[in-house]
Amino acid sequence: MKKVGNVLLGIAPIFMMFAVQFIVSFVYTLVYLLLTGNIIEDTVSLLVAAHLATAVIAFLWYFFAFGKAGEKNPMEVFSTKTWLVMIALAVSLQALIQCVFMLLARVVPTWIESYSEMIEQSGLGELSILSTIATLILAPIGEELSFRGLTYKYLRRAGAGFVLANIIQALLFGIMHLQPLQIVYAAVLGMVLGYLREKYDSIYVPIVMHCIFNFAGTYGISLFEEFEQTVALAILFLLCGGILLIFGFTMMKIDKKTMRMTQEAVVDKEE
Repeated sequence: MKKVGNVLLGIAPIFMMFAVQFIVSFVYTLVYLLLTGNIIEDTVSLLVAAHLATAVIAFLWYFFAFGKAGEKNPMEVFSTKTWLVMIALAVSLQALIQCVFMLLARVVPTWIESYSEMIEQSGLGELSILSTIATLILAPIGEELSFRGLTYKYLRRAGAGFVLANIIQALLFGIMHLQPLQIVYAAVLGMVLGYLREKYDSIYVPIVMHCIFNFAGTYGISLFEEFEQTVALAILFLLCGGILLIFGFTMMKIDKKTMRMTQEAVVDKEE
């Protein structure tokens, strides 16, 4: 029964996120209507409120459920190599996603149109301070604590191995985004973030990489908006993404080896 309970708790965060978004949206809209007499049009501020509520609840849940076990001190986790790993993997995934998007725009343009329409309706199409706070800070914190934190840890506590726990949390992370294209690439991103969470044994690494990933997608890719989306540009994204992906995982092996050697040296010194 304990295993079943942990499995159910592992699935619960996605329902928590949907519930929080619904409740915050309802209350926020109702209060706005009562105060102004108008229907809310500023969807970005609503998004910030929803992400903030999710991040706070996920943090409290994670702290009281697993906080006593403690996370590694960030100073022990982040090194120059770790930052290179996160930046390389985040940028590579964004580049590969953009490559796929450009190819899909030629093959099934309606898919990209639907995705772009969703982005515009959510208020994320227009860059602002509020949208930046929502997507680059609050969303990564809430989502990582929910999926790479709560879901992943509950599944491992239930006896699931790394591969199974990582796949499940990544799929739930993808489903949470609802839009078909987002479901696919979010699930892939979720698996990479889960891999980092396991390798570094820290929730801080996936949180920071998620922030970098969203930054690259929000501001980095916007630098190419003036360029014509040709096959040549798609190939450039593919090559750059592939090279950075290999570099990121190679650097991770070097980083982990360095960390292991440092830990062994500390142990030997203490003995």
